[in-house]
Amino acid sequence: MCVPKKRTPATKRRRLVGAAAAKVSTEAEESRAERREQVARLLAYHRTYREIAAELGCSIGTVHEDREAILAGYRERYREAGDQMVEQETASLDRMEREALDAWRESGDVRALEAALKCKARKHALRGLDRPFKLASTDPEGNASPFAVTVVTRGTGV
Repeated sequence: MCVPKKRTPATKRRRLVGAAAAKVSTEAEESRAERREQVARLLAYHRTYREIAAELGCSIGTVHEDREAILAGYRERYREAGDQMVEQETASLDRMEREALDAWRESGDVRALEAALKCKARKHALRGLDRPFKLASTDPEGNASPFAVTVVTRGTGV
């Protein structure tokens, strides 16, 4: 048989303090979210950090932190949208490439093969695989060489 624990006054106080802390934390989050909305609105009106801080009654550092948090949220939101767009475009290009290759296999028409290769090149460009990258010149031991940096372009694989 399970005997329930007897609650002491100290246990009750801890529970009450914990509940009050959670309420204060929630209120602080709501206050912060409201302030960030105000900061975003004032920044849209081209107000300076100093003007925003004076209007909202907070420090310039707080305004800067809020701006950074706002921008981070925008970047995340738009990155997700961009990733979805890239996925959709890649799926479309995959379908067009398959259709072009099927047409080339059936007819032997070179234009269909060229279309498939263009689809492949477009997918590589979409994924950033066609961007140049830098290689540092090194000696046989792997130490940096005094020679200039060599720029090599990645092939598109076609």
